Amino acid sequence: MRPAPETLTTPVRFLPPSLWLDAWVVLMLMMPVLTTFYPPESYFFTGYSIAEQSFEPSAIMPVLLLAMSASQALVWLLLARVRRPRLSVLALLYLATVATSLAQSPAFAEALNRWLRLLPLTGFAMLAAQIYPMRRMIRLFLVAFLLSALCSLVMVAFFPVLGLAHMGGPYETSWRGAIGHKNTAGFVYGLGGLIAGLAYIDRLADRRLALATGLLCALIAVKSDSATALVAGASALFLTLALRGAALLPGTVRLLLLGAFSGLLLSALMLALSMPDLLAAMVGRDLTLTGRTLIWSEVWTLIEARPLSGWGYAFWQIDTPERAHIFKVIAYVASHAHNSWLDLWLQVGLFGMIVVGLDLLRSIATGLIRLARADAVATASIPFAVSVVLLVRSGSEVQFSEPNVNGLFWLIWASLALRLRDGIAARPAPSVARARHFT
Repeated sequence: MRPAPETLTTPVRFLPPSLWLDAWVVLMLMMPVLTTFYPPESYFFTGYSIAEQSFEPSAIMPVLLLAMSASQALVWLLLARVRRPRLSVLALLYLATVATSLAQSPAFAEALNRWLRLLPLTGFAMLAAQIYPMRRMIRLFLVAFLLSALCSLVMVAFFPVLGLAHMGGPYETSWRGAIGHKNTAGFVYGLGGLIAGLAYIDRLADRRLALATGLLCALIAVKSDSATALVAGASALFLTLALRGAALLPGTVRLLLLGAFSGLLLSALMLALSMPDLLAAMVGRDLTLTGRTLIWSEVWTLIEARPLSGWGYAFWQIDTPERAHIFKVIAYVASHAHNSWLDLWLQVGLFGMIVVGLDLLRSIATGLIRLARADAVATASIPFAVSVVLLVRSGSEVQFSEPNVNGLFWLIWASLALRLRDGIAARPAPSVARARHFT
């Protein structure tokens, strides 16, 4: 018998806690989401070049995909016995758009294999937002981040051939740990430190667990030498805490602060446009943003040729004359476009890029609304901060089109988590509780 439809006043029902389900969630978080030793044939492959994301077929990935898909199907069935699961329409639209783009790919089998690896990320993201209440899921997040960070620490300390980036120059000894690339490691552990910090502030988990996870993740994020990850994490933390503080202030003061903040952002934008060389020198980067502007120019030329359909999924993993031309111009082997929106547009076309952009903007807008409510800050802060990280990072890294990177999971999870009611009243932070007491 199908459960009755839920309303905003209906308490949301979750799966009962169990050891096997907790273990499954942590394992799924560690491998396809945090990409710890994933995909294994790429991480442990002896001829692996950190500068090239080559397509390496093996017998390992089909087995992993089958196991992950079968286990997810079981959990979906269990959830359906408790209540009607929610689906992310925009996420399904994106998957359909990627599937359509396979027709543009000159190597259909390779592109299909890569598309299939998006499915576990998408399905698990929707499950993770609704099988457990927010507090319990955040605790499992922290456990997964801590175990992954410990694996990375072991790889750096005892297996430096694999644990260090070995990219030459200043990045020769940068840490990648148990993650495929140093920039991905910076993103993963920067996000882990951010989630642990907010969980510590709001007491969403044992503070000792949050503190240990946050410190270890922060260490690895710093040692990865990923400037984008650090800027994104710091921006998200600052904006989230600022909005939480502003929610306690009178309306006039909030408007003044919003105006001042907008002016600051406008000034920074004008500085970037009028004096880009000065800005680059301030952050210790060259004017081409480590070669990114060169590849952006070449990618844009290809986008202009096929603005609607794109050039097909898995563009960077298939040897084509167009890819060879880009590599020749930029004088290195690129693994993506170093910009999420250009990369989406290039591979899956304009519609796919718009779908992802709408989902991200909706998450940020919903987070802003929920953070304005003092009783919702504890459960809204983390998914909102995650959305801000994705937005900031999307300008110089790729995170939604590649299954080896986990931005798609966080996009879908944050979008659903912000719109679902978990049925458990969030305990306000101490400052919020005091403010409500005196009003």
